[in-house]
Amino acid sequence: MGNKKFWEIRNSAADDDTVDILLYGEIQSDGSYFPGKNSSTSFAEDLNSCGGKNINLRINSPGGNIFEAQAIYNLLKAYKGRVTSHIDGVCASAATVVACAAKSIIMPANSLFMIHNPACYMDDVAEADKLRKTADMLDSTKASIVNVYLAKTKGKITEDKIRSMMDSETWMTSEEALGNGFVDEVDDFGVNVALNDGGSSGEWNFNAAYQSAAGRIGQNDDRKETGKERGTGNR
Repeated sequence: MGNKKFWEIRNSAADDDTVDILLYGEIQSDGSYFPGKNSSTSFAEDLNSCGGKNINLRINSPGGNIFEAQAIYNLLKAYKGRVTSHIDGVCASAATVVACAAKSIIMPANSLFMIHNPACYMDDVAEADKLRKTADMLDSTKASIVNVYLAKTKGKITEDKIRSMMDSETWMTSEEALGNGFVDEVDDFGVNVALNDGGSSGEWNFNAAYQSAAGRIGQNDDRKETGKERGTGNR
């Protein structure tokens, strides 16, 4: 991650009353770009600087830290301007939670939307009680994600269906995501966002992000990870 954020705010070329937020990369809790701050704290400050303007939230992300994603979701839901999510490539895992904060989600025909269960790895010896507590934590985390998806899909699919899709790690095309209620519109426009101008966007590799994020769930002082989900496009 270095000293770069996984998001970038730009003025919209099309509308003076709109800003673009590019969420291109893995959602992380590392606050190295602002010492002592996690990503949701820094994101809140940047969001406040938008001054209530409408937001185009452009997403191309494999996911990452689910707890940071939930915090960013709540920040965007409380934002007074209109938020529209555009899936510019892949929206997987924890990134889908962030996307669901928008008033509407637009997904081009060539993009992908993936949901799955939260998971973690444990790099330490664990007794049965610790394993049970970890399982309980993952169950509660899943319930919080399901609540986000239920609010977004608005009855198009049942809670049992959502849980089953998460169990199976479901990758959806734009038409499938539309049919299931996860997105509101399928578009065929090209993505005209500049990705190679030295900014934070366009510099991540999906496979590398997957390898670095897979199975992690956050971090403490001895660098154990907590708060991420397993699999391709990890939370």
